[in-house]
Amino acid sequence: MKNIAIVIPFVFAFLFVTGMLVYLNTLYNNIFQFDFSPRLDNQSLAAADSLAIKDTVTVNNSQSESDTTLVDKTGLNGFQNNFNQKDQSITENKTDEKSNSEVNKNLVEKAKRDSAYSAWLKKTVKLVENLPPAQASKLLKNYSDNQARDIIYAMKQKKAAKIISFLESEYVHKLTRFE
Repeated sequence: MKNIAIVIPFVFAFLFVTGMLVYLNTLYNNIFQFDFSPRLDNQSLAAADSLAIKDTVTVNNSQSESDTTLVDKTGLNGFQNNFNQKDQSITENKTDEKSNSEVNKNLVEKAKRDSAYSAWLKKTVKLVENLPPAQASKLLKNYSDNQARDIIYAMKQKKAAKIISFLESEYVHKLTRFE
C-alpha cells in the first residue's frame, strides 16, 4: 500500500512533464535548444502569403495586349534580398576562409615553436642531468621560472630532487607551486 502511494505522485509528475514538453514543443520552434520563438504553422504562413499577394502589379505581356500577368512585387524584392544575402554570405565565407587560413598559419607556427621548444628541453634536460647538483642548481637560477619548471619536471625524479636540494626554499616553492 505504501509503494502505491509513493509511485502515484511520480507517475503523475512524469505524465505532467511529458505533456508540458509536447505542448510547449507545439507552440515554440525548439524548446530543447531554448528557441522559444513562436512556431509558424500553415495558417500563419498562409496569412503571410496573402499579404504578399496583395502587393501585385499587372504587367502587359509582349505577345498580346489583352493577356496580363500578375507579378508579385514582394516576390521580386524577396528574390533581390535573397540574392543580396547570398552575396553577403559568400563574402563572409571568404573572410572566414582568410581568418581560418591565418589561424591555421598561427597554429603551424605555434606547433613549430612547440616542437623546437620540446627539442631544446630534451637537450637541456640531458645536459643538466649530467652536471653536478650544485652547478645544475646555479644554472637553473638563470632560466625563467617556466623554463626551470619545465626542466625540473622533465628530469628523472632522483636527479631533480638532488638539484632542488641545493636551491633556496622560496625558489623551490615558486617553481613547484600549482598555478
